[in-house]
Amino acid sequence: MMDSVHTSPRRSSPARRWRLAAALGLAVSLTALSAHANDDATAPVGADSGRVAEFLKNAQKALDRGDMRVALIELKNAARVSPADTDVRIKLGQLELRMGDGNAAERDLRQAAADGADKKAYLPSLLAAMLSQEHGADLLTEFPDPGANSTDPSAPDILRGRAEAFDHAGKPQDAKAAMDRALGLRRDTANLLAAATLDSRQQNGAEGEKLVDEVLAQDPSNLRAILLKLEMRRAAGDHDAELKLADKAVEIDAHGVRGKLARIAVYYDRKDDAKALEDINAVLAASPKLPLALYFKALIQVRAKDPKGAWAIAQALPPDFVSSQPTTTLGVAMIAVQSGNLESAGSLLSGLISREPSLAPPRVMLAAIRLQQNNPQSALDMLAPLKDGNSPQALALLAQASMRLHQYDKAETYFERASAAAPGSELLKTEMAMSELQSGKDDEGVEHLRELMNQDPKRPEAAGLLIATLLRESKYDDALAVVDKMDVKGALPWLYRGQIKAARGDLPGAIEAYRSAIKEDGTFTPARFALAQTLSQQGNIAEARQELDKLLEADPKSVRALLAEAEMTARDDKPDETIALLRKAIAAAPDDTQAPLALANYQIILGRPQDAQKTVEDLLKSNPDLPGALDLLGRLQAAAGDKANSINTFRKLIAKLPQSAPAQFRLAGAQAAAGDKSAAIASLQQALTLDPNFVAAREALIRFRIADGDNDGAIQLAREYQTLNPVRGGDILLAATLVSAKRNDEAAKLLEDSFAKRPDADKLMALAELDVRAKHPEKAQARMADWLKTHPDDLVVSRNYAGLLLQANDEKGAMAQYEQILKHNGYDAVSLNNLGELLQKQDPQRALSLITLAAKIAPRSANIIDSLGWMKYEGGEKDTGLILLTRAHALAADNSEITYHLVVAMDAAGKRDDAKKLLEPLVASNAAFSDRDAAKKLLDSWR
Repeated sequence: MMDSVHTSPRRSSPARRWRLAAALGLAVSLTALSAHANDDATAPVGADSGRVAEFLKNAQKALDRGDMRVALIELKNAARVSPADTDVRIKLGQLELRMGDGNAAERDLRQAAADGADKKAYLPSLLAAMLSQEHGADLLTEFPDPGANSTDPSAPDILRGRAEAFDHAGKPQDAKAAMDRALGLRRDTANLLAAATLDSRQQNGAEGEKLVDEVLAQDPSNLRAILLKLEMRRAAGDHDAELKLADKAVEIDAHGVRGKLARIAVYYDRKDDAKALEDINAVLAASPKLPLALYFKALIQVRAKDPKGAWAIAQALPPDFVSSQPTTTLGVAMIAVQSGNLESAGSLLSGLISREPSLAPPRVMLAAIRLQQNNPQSALDMLAPLKDGNSPQALALLAQASMRLHQYDKAETYFERASAAAPGSELLKTEMAMSELQSGKDDEGVEHLRELMNQDPKRPEAAGLLIATLLRESKYDDALAVVDKMDVKGALPWLYRGQIKAARGDLPGAIEAYRSAIKEDGTFTPARFALAQTLSQQGNIAEARQELDKLLEADPKSVRALLAEAEMTARDDKPDETIALLRKAIAAAPDDTQAPLALANYQIILGRPQDAQKTVEDLLKSNPDLPGALDLLGRLQAAAGDKANSINTFRKLIAKLPQSAPAQFRLAGAQAAAGDKSAAIASLQQALTLDPNFVAAREALIRFRIADGDNDGAIQLAREYQTLNPVRGGDILLAATLVSAKRNDEAAKLLEDSFAKRPDADKLMALAELDVRAKHPEKAQARMADWLKTHPDDLVVSRNYAGLLLQANDEKGAMAQYEQILKHNGYDAVSLNNLGELLQKQDPQRALSLITLAAKIAPRSANIIDSLGWMKYEGGEKDTGLILLTRAHALAADNSEITYHLVVAMDAAGKRDDAKKLLEPLVASNAAFSDRDAAKKLLDSWR
C-alpha cells in the first residue's frame, strides 16, 4: 500500500487514487475547517501546541543535566512557535536572567506582561533583570512606591526591587527603608533573605545575620539560609564558623551535592586541597559530569602545577556553566592563561565583558593578555572605562600600554584604569537580529547575523542562530557556508555540519560529520546522541544502539540514553523489552518524571490504557501537581468516557497553571465531549485571553462559529490572528476560514497576494489545494514544479507533487519525482515505498529492495509493512508475507485494505476460519476500499 499520499498502481482506480491523493499532507490544510465542522471543536488542527510541549520538555531535560545553552535554544524555539505563550516567555526570560543576559530577559518578561501574564509570575524576575543591567533608576520610575496602605499582592516584590535599586544608586537609607516595608508586608523567607543580603552589602552583617537566624529559627534545615550565613561568616573572616556551617550544609544535604560544593569552596579558600579533593571525588562519584565539582578539580590541579591537566578538564565544562557566573568565567580564563591558551582565555573574557561590561577583573585580565600578545592599543582600549578608577592592576597595565605606544605623558595618568572597548554594538546587532527574526523579518535578521559573523567568526552564538534561521528556510548551502566561516575549533562546527546535512536528507554525510565531532571530543554527548538518532533513521538500529551503549558506559543513569534505547526497542515491536528499559530508566532517576510519562505513553500505544492510567496515578502520588501527568490523566479519562473526572482533572491542571492557554484548551475539549458547548466556548475564549496567538484554541472557536452558521464571526476571529501574525500563519488561517465560509475566491486572492509579497511553501501548498478544489490540478502541478526549480530539497512539496502526478495518472512523472526526492534524501521511507510500488512490474527486484529499506527505516508504518508483506506474498514467499501482513494489521486493524490482504494470506495458509472472522465484518461494514468487490466475491465463494 502506498504510504501517505497515493495508492498502489497494481490495484488502483482513479477514484481510489483521488481519495488518497486528496490527503496530500499539505502543511496547513484549507479543508480542515470545513470538512470537520461538526467534529470535536477542540481537536488541534496544527502541531504548534505539541511542538511547544516538546521544546519545553527538551529544555527541562537540558536544565536537569546542567546544559543551559541547549535549554535556551529549546525555549527560544518554543517562543518562536508560540510567541504569545506567556508561560514559555517567562521561562525564557528567567533562564536568560540566570545566564546573565539581563537585556534579553527584560525584553522577554516584558513581552509576557504585554501578553497578559499573571503579574506575580513575571514581576520578581523582571525587577531582577532590570537591576542586573543597572537600570535601577528606570525601575524606580516605572514601579513607584505602592504606598503605605497598598493592598497590591505585588507590593512586597516592588518594594524589594526598589530597595535593590536604591542600594545600587548609593542610597542605603532609602534601600533599607524600602526593604523594611517589604518585610512588614510579607515576612517570608524570600524577603528575609533578601534583606539579609542587603544588610551584608551595606556592611551591616550583624543585622543581616539576625534575619538569616530568624529564617533558621523557623526552619533550621533551610539550606539557602545556611549557605547565606556561610558567605557572611566567610566575609567576616570567621573561618572556623564557615567550616562548621559547611559541615552542617553537608549534613542537611546528605543526599545532594550543594552542601559538599559549598564545603569544597571553603576548603579551596583554606588551601586544604586534600579535603577539597575528597569532597570533589565524592560528588563526582554520584554525578561524574557535575560542572562545579570539575571546575574546582581543575583549579586544584593548577595549584598542583598541572595546568595542562587542568585545561583538559576545563575544556570539557559546558559553555553555559562557564558563562553562568563571572567567577567561573574568570577561573577558567585563568586556567587557560596558565596552560598557555591565550586565545581561549581572550575569548572567554571577551564574552564575560560583553555580558558584564561594568566588571573590572575581566578587563584587567584581558588587557594583560593583549599586552602579552604585543597589542598595546587593544589593551589601552580595553581599560578605557576604568581610567578614573583606583585599581592598581588596571593603572599598571594602562601605564605599560601607554609606554609601548610612546604616550609617556599619559602613562602615569592611566595607571590602574581599564577597559577594552566593550562590544556594545555587537550585542545591539545580536538583539536586533533576534528581534527581526522573531517578527518575521528574516532577510534583515540574516544580514545582521552575517555582519556579526564577519566581525567575530570566533563567536559561535551568532553562527548558531544564523544556521538555525537558514535551516528553517531550507537554505542548506548557505548554512554550510556559515560553518565554513566559523573560526571555532573542536566538535561544535562538526555538529552544526551534521545537523545541516541531516536536515537536507544527506544522512550518510550527517553521520560522517557527527563521527568527526566525536573524534574531536569523545565526551561531546550532543554529537553522539545525534549520531545514534541518524543511524536509527537509516534503519541501522544495531549501530545506533552501540552509540547509546557508549553513552551509558559513561553515564549508566542517563535517562535520555535509556529512553532512546527504549524507543529503538519499541520500533522492533518488543513491548516487554521496551517496558523493561523504561522501568530501568525510572529506577535510574526516581525523581525524573520523563521516564514514567514515557512509559504511560507507550502503554497507550500498546492499547493498554488502564496500565497507562495506573502509571500516571502512581506518578501523581509522588508529584501531585505535575502538569504533564495531570494532562495525560485527563486525556486518559476522556478517552475512557469518564467525562466528569476528566473535567475535574483539567481543572486541577488549570489550578496549577492558571496562566496556561493549553490547559484551558484541554478543559474545553473535555467540556465539549461532555456536551457542555457553552462551557467549552468559554474555556476557549479564556485560552485566547491568556494567549491570543494560541492557534489551536482559535481554530476550535472558528469551527464552533462555522457550525453555528456564524461565518462573519469566524472570519473576524481569523482576521484578529492575521493582525497578530502578519508574516507567518495569519494569511493561511484567514484563507482557511474563508474557504469554510464558502468564499473561495476571496481566499485565493488573499493567498495569491500574500505569496507574491513573501513566498513560502505553506502558502504554496494552500494555493495548490485551492487549485485542486477548483478542479484545476494542472495549476497546482505547475506551482509545485516551479517552486521545486529553486527549492529542490523541499521534501513536503516534492512528495505532494508526486501525489498530484499520480492523481493525474502520470505514473512516469511520479516515478521521476520520487527518483528526484531520493537523490536528495535517500532514506525517505514514504518515497522509497511509493517508488517501489510503482516499479513492481518493470523492475521487481529493485522494487523489493526499495520497500525492504523503507520497512527497515519505518518498521511501524502499517502501509509500508503491508506493501512489503503483499509483495512477498505475491512473490511466492507466503509464510513471510503472512507474518508481515499480520503485523501490519496489528498496527492498523481498522484499515480495510490491509485487512483484506491479511484475509487472502490467511486463507492461503489454511486458516480460512480465522480469515472468515475478519472478512465477514469487513464486507458487512460497507467500508469503501479498492478491493471491495474482490473481498465480497471471496466471501461468497466460501458460503
